[in-house]
Amino acid sequence: EMAQRLQMVMNIADSEDACCPHPQPQWWVESIRCESCSKKLEDMMRPDLGRPRKDGFFRGWLRLWLSEGRPMVVPDDGKN
Repeated sequence: EMAQRLQMVMNIADSEDACCPHPQPQWWVESIRCESCSKKLEDMMRPDLGRPRKDGFFRGWLRLWLSEGRPMVVPDDGKN
């Protein structure tokens, strides 16, 4: 499901329905936004898997285990 949603974002960015002349979809913490114009393209939070952390292996593993890989922040309800 996530891969399909990501592919749809990329397809729209490559089409005539793109948000701006030079769309660059980028995964922010709370959503996928265009790096060029900052328009929210998809309301999908970035997963917490695979990013290097400064808190070390054991704290990182504990955080990942407790969160089950889900984002640790609450999404913003503001519409854009």
